[in-house]
Amino acid sequence: MSAADEADGSGASMYERTIDENSDHDGVAYLDFFSALNSVLEPRSYLEIGTEAGESVERFSCPAVCVAPEFQISGDVIGSRKELHLFQMKSDEFFA
Repeated sequence: MSAADEADGSGASMYERTIDENSDHDGVAYLDFFSALNSVLEPRSYLEIGTEAGESVERFSCPAVCVAPEFQISGDVIGSRKELHLFQMKSDEFFA
């Protein structure tokens, strides 16, 4: 089984998923793509601009820096990661 295969051991490739049957898009949902990136690349860090609800950063297990003018996080974005830095500000301010 390759690193891009399902973590549950089903052997189904993440790249065979579709967003939903009512969508014109038949590719991989971006959150599933992020999960695959995390599994395959095993990044050392992740920077996210425009975090909002935290659904994207949840897909990564590495230390992360998130920037958003107003967070709407309701889930566990920390997970097992050792570091998570949240900057509640506009990206212009963050990069100034």
